[in-house]
Amino acid sequence: VAARSCEHHPSMRSASSVLLALLLSLPFAACAGSQRARDVDLASKEAPRILTQGLEMVRTDSSDQALYIYRSKETPKVRYTKLLLEPVLIAKEGELDQQELTNYQALADNAYQLVKQALAQDFEIVTQPSVDTFRMQIAVLDAQPASTVRRLLASASPVGVGMSLARYVATGKPTAVGEITIEILMTDSTTGSVLGAGIDRRVGTQNVREAIDVWHTANDALAKWATRLREQLRLLRQQRKD
Repeated sequence: VAARSCEHHPSMRSASSVLLALLLSLPFAACAGSQRARDVDLASKEAPRILTQGLEMVRTDSSDQALYIYRSKETPKVRYTKLLLEPVLIAKEGELDQQELTNYQALADNAYQLVKQALAQDFEIVTQPSVDTFRMQIAVLDAQPASTVRRLLASASPVGVGMSLARYVATGKPTAVGEITIEILMTDSTTGSVLGAGIDRRVGTQNVREAIDVWHTANDALAKWATRLREQLRLLRQQRKD
């Protein structure tokens, strides 16, 4: 699946005429709405891992991979041709109010559809375990919408730009942009043995589009993850053939 264009992201719209007026006064930004974060807290108490606890995750430097990954040291003897994709989990479900849960569920549903569409090009999507099937579980650990007014002010004034730059230097995340953190676990569908796992976090880029769609960063990140997940799995399958 090609990365989705800005016009096709499912979104939770939130904009007023005042914000639209501010928007029109700013230079139009590029479509890309998310970038790889500098790091993610694996021991976070606010967004604890639910799929990869106990796995020894390794930090990566490649922008084409998740921030942290786990790969089985043993090469699978099975040639997997089918995928059992579980519904996407929401790690903080019990802590969210109704509106937050609605937004998180929209992200979870979007993640499921994007990954399904991407991997269905290479694997048969099934609903039952079998010897040639791997299971994929995905969890949204944390997600934050952009703070529209604060982000516009940061972009519109020299002082705001300076504060945003200072925050980016210190934390790797511009002022008031959105972000999302997910984890992925892949296991053999019959034995449960772990094949691989990943944890990644993406943050916004001060994209003007977030003033209209405060969840643009999260949706953009999900689209990129789906595409890169397919690319990584295809690469692993090719290496096995070689």
